[in-house]
Amino acid sequence: RSKQMLLRDKFLKDLESCCTAANDFNRMSEKCEENMDELLAVSEFSNESIKTLQASSDELLAVYASDAVHASKMTHKDIFDSIRQALEEDMLTPKWEEEFTQNELADTLVKTLEDYMQDLERYLDPIMINKAIEGLVQATTVFYVRCLLQKSEKHTGSKPYFKTNEGALKRMDGDIKILRDYFQQLSKQFPVIQRAVQTEFETFMNIREILNCAATGQPEDALDYIIVMHKKIMDVVLTKRLFADLWHLVKPTDERAIWDLFETMDDELRAFDAMGSSIPKTDRSHVPGLRLNEMVAQMMVVSKRKVPIKNKVLEELKAEVRTTWKLKEEA
Repeated sequence: RSKQMLLRDKFLKDLESCCTAANDFNRMSEKCEENMDELLAVSEFSNESIKTLQASSDELLAVYASDAVHASKMTHKDIFDSIRQALEEDMLTPKWEEEFTQNELADTLVKTLEDYMQDLERYLDPIMINKAIEGLVQATTVFYVRCLLQKSEKHTGSKPYFKTNEGALKRMDGDIKILRDYFQQLSKQFPVIQRAVQTEFETFMNIREILNCAATGQPEDALDYIIVMHKKIMDVVLTKRLFADLWHLVKPTDERAIWDLFETMDDELRAFDAMGSSIPKTDRSHVPGLRLNEMVAQMMVVSKRKVPIKNKVLEELKAEVRTTWKLKEEA
């Protein structure tokens, strides 16, 4: 068990090695259970010794099973590294808004996922594919929202980033439909992923509605979405920064009002944080790159964007995020 705990990540170098490791860890879990059953069937151990052996076996089995899931989901890294290289530069740019009128970038993303799915089905044992796909669904949301925040980071001035917010939201609707349709179609073959698809695309739609709220309404109109998104992010500083960045993208003149609105809600939101329902930051099962809150944290601590609050307050917020998420200056 100690060797597995220590050496697991050394096996996870690329897509193929992640698939191999997932298969091996899963088979070791099954073999561990079989060996224990065989041993107990022929042993003459005392009841106390049997309990001790069973407890140790259960611990090892749990480690192998958890690591198999972890390795399966780690396949997202190679896949989305290639997607970022191909699409990130153009995604959500004026070119995306004005030239790719048939949502060609979303189509390309889906085609890339389809190509990699062939690899996953070739390399992964069938039982592990569900977990790999769940990871891809999560990674898709993180990728898209990351692209939004990157564009907000680079945007300056008091005008909206997009040529027209209405046109950008329409294009985004098309992207979301293409991506959701792909995963929903995939869920017919792999029904276990249906919950992940529903959860992640609810987040997708919430982000879209927040942008619409920012473009067409007042900051107070976002109250319901603040609560909904905070229950997912579970970090008041990150929820605040996410909304500020989205507001800055489509209605920069109202960004200060969003910061002020959050100040009135700070105690209420921190009460959610205190409930401790967020995933432990250092949990062994944690898969880097699949959590929206983690991505927002990484972007916030390196952000150079000028925001409409005092610099001292901003630096204190960044320091809080670095401490909470164990991040360095350059995340």
